[in-house]
Amino acid sequence: MSLSSSASAGLFVASVVLGCGGIVNVGDAKDAAPDNTDASPANEYTGLLDPNNWQVFDLSSSIPVWGFDLHSCFDGRYIYWEGDPFLPDGGMSQSSTLIRYDVQRRLDDSSAISSWAVNQPGLGMTPFYCDSHYVYLGVQGDTSTSRFIRYDSAKPFGDLASLSYSAPIQGGVLPALAPWPTGKVYSASFDGTFIYFCGTVRYDTRLSFQSRDAWAAFDPQLGASSPGVVSLPFLVLAPNTAGGPAGTYDTRAPFATASSWKSFPLNTLTGQQYYIGSGTDGRYAYFVPRAQQPSNGLVARYDTTSSIDAASSWRTFQTKLVHPLAQSFDHPSWDGRYFYFTVGSTDIGGEGAVVVRHDTRGDFGDPASWAAFDITPMLPPRLSGYRWSNAVFDGQFLYLTSFDAPLVVRFRARVFSRMPPGFSGTFY
Repeated sequence: MSLSSSASAGLFVASVVLGCGGIVNVGDAKDAAPDNTDASPANEYTGLLDPNNWQVFDLSSSIPVWGFDLHSCFDGRYIYWEGDPFLPDGGMSQSSTLIRYDVQRRLDDSSAISSWAVNQPGLGMTPFYCDSHYVYLGVQGDTSTSRFIRYDSAKPFGDLASLSYSAPIQGGVLPALAPWPTGKVYSASFDGTFIYFCGTVRYDTRLSFQSRDAWAAFDPQLGASSPGVVSLPFLVLAPNTAGGPAGTYDTRAPFATASSWKSFPLNTLTGQQYYIGSGTDGRYAYFVPRAQQPSNGLVARYDTTSSIDAASSWRTFQTKLVHPLAQSFDHPSWDGRYFYFTVGSTDIGGEGAVVVRHDTRGDFGDPASWAAFDITPMLPPRLSGYRWSNAVFDGQFLYLTSFDAPLVVRFRARVFSRMPPGFSGTFY
């Protein structure tokens, strides 16, 4: 295990360098507009199509990684990314490195970024959920010994003593509760009391992380347990497969009771579209189309004020209407007014790198409420297109990262740093 500070970072695109302030505590939901959008004036948001709002950072001299993996989160001060480290022979390691960036400093400041590489078998550093105190890092071990891991951000970054582990979640401790994830955890969501991992595993944050009583699992057999998102009162689950159903759990109802869970045959609206997951603006859940199956950029939106099994709760929009390459995406994000789909292309690593956003103050089905920006001309040249890994928002900037290089693309979404009411920066 090693802890290293970054060296200087390169900035590919010359533009105005914007200072990063801390997150402003905006209070409770009284600050939100009736439709769950932020009530901030329109001039607090920036133009997607203005290249001066975009920057590209090359962090190859800052962090010892091949590129970034799928996961990131923000805890109010630090962004955490998962990096894929190099092997001595130049290959890519199967282990991961936790990257931490202090948003109160410039991204090209050598002291702003640190990395934590753990050379310990079975211990990954996958930041899939943050709150103001802890970073949840995934699962350690095989199916007989696996445990959840979290980092206490009040303790030293890079010190194994800063990590804590849940009770063993298999090997006879909870033999009747399934499915327990093994290997990577691909999502987590919080409802104010419980954290849901991959939808069907739940941790009660009122109890000790090490307590067996804090953990529960239930398989509702919906066919929907892909990355889930809480949009109260529901936990919303994306389909596991192309053409599969979407699902919800009513967080007001008993967890391990089948009647608390519902599903909707999403293929009746979207056919065989594959969805990588979902995100939320506080009222609507947006399902993110992915190109692992034929994709036409068909976004599905569910209104969580109604039951998921009502057809009237759903609308769809084809993002190809705003850009021909906007067909598949990696992650969603939300800035209080605009909902983002990042990054779209004809297939994974294919043509274009298109960011699409929807103005939630407009009509979902009106193309005038949508915009798209292709960041490809801003990127350093390479033989084939970049593959994209994750997105995270810090209250002012939206950050996009690449699988194939230690690149961070940053968009200045808001003039001032102001997190949407009720959100912490983790939207997926």
